[in-house]
Amino acid sequence: MDNSVKAPGFSLFGEHSALPGALHVERLSVRAPLTEWAIQPHRHPDLFQIIVIFSGSALVTLGAELTRLTANQGVWLPPNIIHGFQFEPSTDGLVISLARSFCPEDIDPQAKLSAWSGTFDSLCLDWFRNLENQYQQAHRFQERLLTHLAAMTFWHLAPSLQLQSTTAVQRDFERFDDLLRSNMTQPIRLPEISAQLGYSLSRLHRLCKAVTGLAPAQYVERLRLDEARRLLAFTQLRINAVASVVGYPDPAHFARVFRRVLGQTPKQYRQKFSTHHSEHAQIQ
Repeated sequence: MDNSVKAPGFSLFGEHSALPGALHVERLSVRAPLTEWAIQPHRHPDLFQIIVIFSGSALVTLGAELTRLTANQGVWLPPNIIHGFQFEPSTDGLVISLARSFCPEDIDPQAKLSAWSGTFDSLCLDWFRNLENQYQQAHRFQERLLTHLAAMTFWHLAPSLQLQSTTAVQRDFERFDDLLRSNMTQPIRLPEISAQLGYSLSRLHRLCKAVTGLAPAQYVERLRLDEARRLLAFTQLRINAVASVVGYPDPAHFARVFRRVLGQTPKQYRQKFSTHHSEHAQIQ
């Protein structure tokens, strides 16, 4: 198995240590050249991040989707959202990282937050520049002021973030979801999974149907195929290896399932992204 295709979980810029303080601000023009203007797909289990582009452009992967950002645009990333970047050389902007403990007190800390990408208005851009300026100042109220500015930005974006407070049912389902994601390459035996979680099979079925509208086996299939789509679109891994990574040891069976659900073969799906990859190469 090629470990490079996994979306590893990092704290900050590929590091595994905890974020120092509640907030970190860094210029893209300082950090991105160190990785040749490319940041491979990864996730941050314990961080919120805002990436804002002041000048230049970037191709951004969010899960299995690809989009381009230009000046005054950016992304908001809740914890565990898979993301990666290919920046045009000399692109400048900010990466603002917030500890997961950052959450305005009015928001349920268990709330599900969607990723967001789009254009920041002038008010947000002013706050981002103010955040950077204040980050460089040293005084005893600095962290409180920075957190306040970040919270103002959060609330300004909140109408676009699809806030959804989780219920006990959703939290129970998320235990199932986490277990599936951590065992993606392994055979999924639902009786064993439900026993490990302390659920009966009937309870697992009810949880899955209530949250996703799918039976557990259908949800497992969708989860595997979503990851397969990401790997086919954004890596050069051979199709047989993609099948193995997402838990289909028989490539022919993987191809049949993929075509039945998505209406095309894995090869046809990958070919759709060839133009995106050509564009990606041009800005390196």
